[in-house]
Order: sequence, then structure tokens, then C-alpha cells
Amino acid sequence: MSKVLEPKETAVAEWFELVKEAESHSGLLVDVELEHYLVNLLLRFMNHPEVANAVLGLEYLQAEHVYGYSRCDSLRKVGDECLLYSGLYPQRAEKRRCGISYYVSLGQKSYTSAASSAGRQPELAILLEQLGLGFVRLMDILQSIRSLAGSENQLSLMQAVDLWQDTGSEIARRIIKAHTNGFIVGEKRGQIWKYNK
Repeated sequence: MSKVLEPKETAVAEWFELVKEAESHSGLLVDVELEHYLVNLLLRFMNHPEVANAVLGLEYLQAEHVYGYSRCDSLRKVGDECLLYSGLYPQRAEKRRCGISYYVSLGQKSYTSAASSAGRQPELAILLEQLGLGFVRLMDILQSIRSLAGSENQLSLMQAVDLWQDTGSEIARRIIKAHTNGFIVGEKRGQIWKYNK
């Protein structure tokens, strides 16, 4: 029986255990600060499920035109929503005729812009920069949380191919590996890469 199903004393403990199990299941680890950020993000999201219906491109454009600390906070919020969307709701991206990579790119840009807007808060700027750099790995951990509920919650093969080509997602690579004996050759950001099983 999965440890995730055992009741914990607090919601924080439950989310922390779920993130730890997803990390263990996927073999993907993140720094403690990013792990705690992800747990707190999931905890905040628990009370705001409407994020799944947000129009994130519009929110990003509006956040770019805000000044001061509010700009940093607005951009961080867009980054958070993109992370949740790409990790927990990848099928909704397809329904909106956007690839998951769109939300990855938008989330990375949001965190990076938020970091440059952090002003006199160097620790916050460093954390936001790390979120931008670690976005794909955090998304992979969220997708691992989805797969803990069953393989029907994994990305489709086509989604996995697109996501791997665009972002280098490890979870996407593993899905491709599970479905093919071949190798993929392509170009990513000016580099030639290939995948061998």
C-alpha cells in the first residue's frame, strides 16, 4: 500500500509526503528550497482550483505592465500557475490547442522576469531564478504525482515527443522509451541530440 494513502497530521505533511514519493518514483530530485516551494504551492492551490481555468498568456502580459513589487508578485503567480498547469493539467493544454511547452516557456519567462523585479530582496530573486531554471524538473515531479494515480494519467506518446523535443523533459523521455525501440534525432536550441533506448 502506498504511503500517500496513509493519513497525515497536516495537509503540509500530506503534500510533502506526496512530493517525496513522486521524487522517489521518478528518480528526480530537487533542492530542498524548491521542494518546499512546490509543497507550499500545492497547498495554496488546494484552496484555489480555479487556476486550471486561467488565461495565462493574458495574465503574463498584464503582469509585465505592473510596477514595483506587485510586478514581481504578479509574474511569480503566473509562473506558479504555469507550473501547475503543465504538471497537473497537461491535457487541458491540448484542449486549448496549445502545447505543454507553451506553458513551460511562459512559466520560465515569468519566473525569470519576476527574479529581475525582486528589487531589494536578493534571496527571493535567487529563488525565482532557480524556479525558472528548475521549471522542467518541477513539472516532471508534478507529472509523476499524476502517474502515481495510474498510467492512464501519463502523457500521450505524441505529447511526450513534443515535450521532450522542446524542453528535454525526463518524464517525457521515459514515456518515449517505454513505447519505442528506435531512436529520435532532432535539433534543440542549435544542438543535435538523439535518443537511444
